[in-house]
Amino acid sequence: RGLDDLKNKILRTPLDPAETFEEDSLRMLRAVRFKHCKNFNLADDVVSGITTSANSIRTTARERITEEFLKILGSSTPDSGITDLHELGLLGYILPELDNYWDMNQKSKYHHLSFSGHTLEVLKKTAEKSKRLELRMAALLHDIAKPTPSGHQEKSPEHWTYIGHDIESAKLASKICSENFKLSKKFTKEVVSLVSNHMIIKPFWNYETKTFTGKDSLVRKVIRKLGDNLQDTMILVDADNSSHHPDFCMIGQVQQFLDKVKCIKVPDYSNPIINGNEAAEILGVKPGPAINTFLELINHWRDENPDLCKNDIIKNVKEKKGFNKKFLEEIEE
Repeated sequence: RGLDDLKNKILRTPLDPAETFEEDSLRMLRAVRFKHCKNFNLADDVVSGITTSANSIRTTARERITEEFLKILGSSTPDSGITDLHELGLLGYILPELDNYWDMNQKSKYHHLSFSGHTLEVLKKTAEKSKRLELRMAALLHDIAKPTPSGHQEKSPEHWTYIGHDIESAKLASKICSENFKLSKKFTKEVVSLVSNHMIIKPFWNYETKTFTGKDSLVRKVIRKLGDNLQDTMILVDADNSSHHPDFCMIGQVQQFLDKVKCIKVPDYSNPIINGNEAAEILGVKPGPAINTFLELINHWRDENPDLCKNDIIKNVKEKKGFNKKFLEEIEE
């Protein structure tokens, strides 16, 4: 039936599926990959064979699992691919942090979808805009810590809030990428950055007027903080925004933010106004930890005033502008 199966896009094993998967359990992941990368359908006995043999994936090296998983994530239908892994019983061994809380009710007025439903919707919309695996992985993990005790606050049995879930999800995403999937430090670092910043402009929105409320200084700060990850982060933010409850979708927020990026003056943050030695001289202190704090403070001044110059810095120091008690203590030390 080989030629007929190829013609009809049906994937089956030449031997009994259980025997095939026993020889090499990675073939179960490959079956899912072929379905989503080559547009095949799994034969019924292949589906039942995977379901029966799913737990044997535990014996497969993590690196081999990661290779197949990333190919599924990079397919044209990554959200459906993740769903298949769940329904076939494979996801629990690959990404239990998602699988164990698959249909969790988010108990929030901002969400009408379950934990997994929202995650897959964000992944789908992100994938429509980008093929970058780091961004797709970030979409998959952007809320991953929500079910954990540190990722939510139970105001009542039916009312949860998620203050700080972005930071907690970034921590868990780091562990998943580096330990579970054995991904590179560079890949992991980018995923962590994307996840930790997916809420970066969320507070700056007026639901009544449907307008972005961030000031120019806030926009410059976001540009400075995100750097080369600006566009990818905004793709993730927009996918997340549009996957909330219809009453709380911030449609247009990202576009309004990007419109502001184009029309405001942004300083060249890669070109410091002064160096560490000059900072020490202006402050009248010896080189030390306080210098780095001061140079960061200068960046905040540049967010407010993109035309800031050295004389402005000297004036601000004399006036102790923006100096907090901790920073003054560091200088005195």
